[in-house]
Amino acid sequence: ATLDGGTIHVSGVTSLRVGGRLIVGDASSPGIAQVHLGGPTTVETGSSILQNETGVLSFAGTFRIDAGATVTTTGDFNGQDTDDSLIVHGTLTSGIGRISLAGGDDILTVGDTAILSASFGGGDGVDTLILNGTGVGTFDMGKLSEFEGLVKEVSGTWGLVNGATFRRLT
Repeated sequence: ATLDGGTIHVSGVTSLRVGGRLIVGDASSPGIAQVHLGGPTTVETGSSILQNETGVLSFAGTFRIDAGATVTTTGDFNGQDTDDSLIVHGTLTSGIGRISLAGGDDILTVGDTAILSASFGGGDGVDTLILNGTGVGTFDMGKLSEFEGLVKEVSGTWGLVNGATFRRLT
């Protein structure tokens, strides 16, 4: 990791371990205003990221939130203009705006253990929503924009509310 002013740049594999906590853009600690994650990132069970409205959290590649982990964002939380993958099995809350996966052929995977209070934009490219899990899940399609494909994986059952149109269903 490198520190450039108030920005942390991380490349390679990153894991926020059990019990770990990352605060981005906290007014009481203004030194860390931006975190750019450049490799596969996992927020593990029992850990959390709190991003305040003054902070910027961005990722390239894969960003995974395990079941029992929490990411709360009230600032900018975005993918990059690459093929990004956001995998959510835990809790993801966005207080303002939508989470943008930006350009590239992006994938949003939602597990049946996910708790979502966020909307998502796929951006440019061919973007896919994957509904995953062996249990029962519900997804609000009204929280999606700019996604072209829908895939259901594994044996779970999904309820879809607020319809959407896709070019590709699997």
